[in-house]
Amino acid sequence: MRSAVLLLMCLHLSALCGEAALSGWRNNTTGLYPDATPVLEWSRVSKGVVQSLSISAKKPKGSEVNGAQKLGKGHPRQWLVAGLFPTQNPPSLDAAALPEEASLRPNEGDKAGEGVWKAYESPGENKKFEGGSEFEWADVHAALGGFKPDSIAYAHTYLYAPADAECNLLLNHVAGLKACLNGQEIYKSTEIRMSLVGYTHLGQYRSRLQQLSCPKVALKLKKGWNSLLFKLTTEKTNGWKSVRFLARLEDLADAGYADKNILWAAPLGDRSSGTPLLVGDRIFAMVEPDELACLDKQTGKRLWTRYLDLYHATPAAERDAKPAFKEQVAPLIAQLDGCKTMNERLALRGKIQEALTAINKEKYQLKWDGHMEGHFGIVGWTMPTPCSDGKHVYVYCGNGVAAKYDLEGNPKWIRRANDGMIFYLSTPALIGGKLVIYSGGINTVALNAETGEKAWEQPQVDKNIAALVPARINGVEVVLSREGEIVRASDGKVLYAHSRKHKGDTGWAPPVILDDTVYLLWCGVGSLLVWDFKGQSGEAWQPKEKNLGGWAISKDDSGKWVDKWTCGSPLVHDGICYLQDIYATLYAVDLKTEKMLYRQDLREDLDYLFHYNAVGVAASLTLGGKHIFMLDNQGNCVVFETGPVFKKVAVNRIHGVVQRDLPIGSREQVGYSPPLFEGNRMYLRGERFLYCIGKP
Repeated sequence: MRSAVLLLMCLHLSALCGEAALSGWRNNTTGLYPDATPVLEWSRVSKGVVQSLSISAKKPKGSEVNGAQKLGKGHPRQWLVAGLFPTQNPPSLDAAALPEEASLRPNEGDKAGEGVWKAYESPGENKKFEGGSEFEWADVHAALGGFKPDSIAYAHTYLYAPADAECNLLLNHVAGLKACLNGQEIYKSTEIRMSLVGYTHLGQYRSRLQQLSCPKVALKLKKGWNSLLFKLTTEKTNGWKSVRFLARLEDLADAGYADKNILWAAPLGDRSSGTPLLVGDRIFAMVEPDELACLDKQTGKRLWTRYLDLYHATPAAERDAKPAFKEQVAPLIAQLDGCKTMNERLALRGKIQEALTAINKEKYQLKWDGHMEGHFGIVGWTMPTPCSDGKHVYVYCGNGVAAKYDLEGNPKWIRRANDGMIFYLSTPALIGGKLVIYSGGINTVALNAETGEKAWEQPQVDKNIAALVPARINGVEVVLSREGEIVRASDGKVLYAHSRKHKGDTGWAPPVILDDTVYLLWCGVGSLLVWDFKGQSGEAWQPKEKNLGGWAISKDDSGKWVDKWTCGSPLVHDGICYLQDIYATLYAVDLKTEKMLYRQDLREDLDYLFHYNAVGVAASLTLGGKHIFMLDNQGNCVVFETGPVFKKVAVNRIHGVVQRDLPIGSREQVGYSPPLFEGNRMYLRGERFLYCIGKP
C-alpha cells in the first residue's frame, strides 16, 4: 500500500513538471507535495538557563523582576557605564579608579568619581532590514563622550536567574578586560582578545580553514539578581581609539532539549544551505566543506560519508606518479572519519590543503575573489543540492568537484569539473543522461551522466545562482538558468534567451516550470515573469509573455529605499503564486486577474537573523498537503492555509544551541533550505542537525 501511495505521488509530481523525472532542486523543483500529511506543530526548546534570564541596567528593587527585559538570544545589551578615568601609562587592570570596584552595585545617576553612571544600550540584531557587516559591539567610549588615552572605564549590568544555574560567558575585547560576578573576579586579560571584528571575517576565516576561538568563562549564577561588572582599559598600541567589548551568554552543551513532534535529530557536524535529497529509504545531505552524508531516513543513522576533495578528484594514475600523494596527503585523508569536533576537522582540512598546495600550487590553490570569500560564511561549498536518478546520487561541490555514487556509496566516477575561477554556486540539473553544471563565471557544462566526461558546454549561459532547473517542455528535455535561458539537454542548444538579461544583479531565485509555463522572479519580488511555451517547437522558441508586478513596497519603516530581494523560488498552486522577500513579507498573487490578493508582514512571527553572512528568510516556500510552510534562518516556521486570504495556522520553532567558541549568537541556524515532505514526515536541514518531524 505504501509503495502504491509513493508511486502515485511521484506520478502526480511528474505530471506537474511536464512528465520529466526530476530529483534535485527542491527535490521535485516545484516545492509542491500535495499528498503529504505532515504535523502542523513542532518545537525544540533548550532546557538551559539563558532563555529564562532577565537583564536590567538599573538597580533592581529587592527580588522584583517586573519591568526587566528578557535576555533574549544571550546578548546582554543593557548597561550602566562610567569613566573614562585617567590612569597610569600603560593602564592597569589592578589600578582601581573607583573604590571597592568589585562590590559596586550602581544605579543610573549614581556618582562615579567626577561623573555619574550612565545608561547605555549596545546595538542589537537588526531585525527589520538588511544588517551590516560589523558585530554588535558595546562601544563604551562613545557612550562616555569619546576616546581618551590612558583611561579606565566600567560597564555594569544585573542578571536575574529564576534558580541557581550555570552558563558560559564568551568575550571579545579590544584592550584589557576584567570581569567580576557578584564581587568575585571570574576573568582577567590585559591583552586584546578580538577573534573577529565583523561578519565578513566570519566568512573569511571559514574559507581559509582557520580555527578561531575567544575567551569562554563559566558563569555561575545564583537565584535572584546577579551583578556583572566589566572593567576595561584603553589599548596600549598606537592606532586603536576605542574601548569596546562584545559579550554573549551561551547554554552549556549538555543542557538538553524539550522536543515536540521531533522524531530524530541527526548530527551532521557542519552546515550546508543545500537541500537534503530523498531517494528510497535514504536521505542524502551535504556537509561543509565537501562531504556527502547518507542517512537512513527512518532513524537518522548515518550509513556512510564520502569526500569530494581535490585529492579524490585527482586521477589515480596521477596520484601514483607522485610519491607525495601517498606519503603526505593520503595519511591525512584517512583521518577525516575520525574527527569529532569542528576545530579538529578544520585543522585537518588545513593540513590537507597545505599538502596539496605543496605538490602543485597552481593546480590545487582555489581561485576566487574577495567578495565571495567574504560571503563564504553563508554560501560555503555545499550549497548545490545533490541529484538522483533513483539508482545513483550525483553531486557537484563548490570546489569544482563532481561525482557519481551508487546508493551504497561506491564511486562510479569523480572528477574536477572546474579548475578555473569559482563564483557563486548552483545545484546541477540531471536530465537526458546529462549532469549539467554551472562551472563558474565562464559557462555551463554538461557531463555525461554515465561516464563523467564532458558532453557539451554553453558559454552563453555564463551567469547563474542557486540552481539550474531541469524540465520537459513540450516533450523536450531542457535546463533553465536563473537568468531565463532555456537550453536543450541533448546538445546544449539555447532555445530561448531572456532579452532583459544584463551584467548586474538580477536575483537569486530559480524559476518554476509547471505545465509548459515558466514563472521567474526578476530583480527580487517586484516583477514576476510568466512565459507560456505551449506549442513551441524547432530551434528557437518565443513564448507568450506576461510581466506581473507592483505589489512590493520598496521602503523600510523610516521611508528609506530597500531592494526587496528573495532567495526563494515562487510557489504556484491552484491559480495563486505565493512569493516572499528576504525581510519576511509574504505575497499572494492571483495569476488570472494579475492582482495581489494580500501582502502579509511576518517579521514578528519569524524573528530572523540578518547580517553580512545571514539572510533572514531564504528557503523557498513549500506546500505540504493543504498548507504552506515559510521559514526563517533561526528555526522559526509559519504555517498558513492556501487560498486568497491569509490564515495563519501555527508558528513553530526549532531553537537549538551551537557551541560556537565565538561571541556571536549561539542559536542554530535552521531554514536556509526548504523542508521535504514524504507521507506524514517532514525533513528539515539545520546548521548542525538534520531534523525529522512527525508524530511519534
